[in-house]
Amino acid sequence: MLQSSEPIWISVYLLTGVVILTTVKKYSLQHLIRNIQFGFTFDTHRKFERKDLGRGDLYSQLLNLFFILNLSFLAYMVNTTFGIFLQSKDFLFQTFFFAGVIFLLISWKTFLNGLLTWVSSKGKFIQEYRAVSGNLNRVTGVFLFPILMLFGFSEANPYLTVVLSLALLCIMILIKWIKGLLLCVGEEGLGILQILTYFCALEILPQLVLVKYTIETFKAG
Repeated sequence: MLQSSEPIWISVYLLTGVVILTTVKKYSLQHLIRNIQFGFTFDTHRKFERKDLGRGDLYSQLLNLFFILNLSFLAYMVNTTFGIFLQSKDFLFQTFFFAGVIFLLISWKTFLNGLLTWVSSKGKFIQEYRAVSGNLNRVTGVFLFPILMLFGFSEANPYLTVVLSLALLCIMILIKWIKGLLLCVGEEGLGILQILTYFCALEILPQLVLVKYTIETFKAG
């Protein structure tokens, strides 16, 4: 599946991920463990908020970068395996393109969430959901990485690795939404219409629109 000129760049790309993960593990292992724990509980985060904020934020940003790198590599895997678009472009172009698209989407959602926090009376709920979403993104990056390594450094069936990666991504998104709904249930005065509007406007619609626009715009490439 891989073009002969690309394995070296794939190695560099994945080794960059190894360096990030190793750095976080070496200097902030407890932070990494708490991130994974909070992916499946609520209490861990509330305890974590009261300590390690300065140092924890640094390693959170590294894990955020790790998530973007892994998700962009996954997008490359899907695009290469199924030949969707940009097939004339090399690995570096595709992965940086996907990283830019993902960063744009995350920035847009961050801006909208910040705006809603400022104008809405439900700012506490939005901030808590942002914490849930950001943490699960970081956990997803950690869990995705071994499968991406299989794609880059083994003879494993590329279709199998893509399916496993997408299944893991879907499971983590589902967990995120379930935790978001549980937060909604505990928030007084938050109706079902408000919940559906929030999830459709910020979690579902932007991704669908961006994916459709990107494929239709760059399919000829």
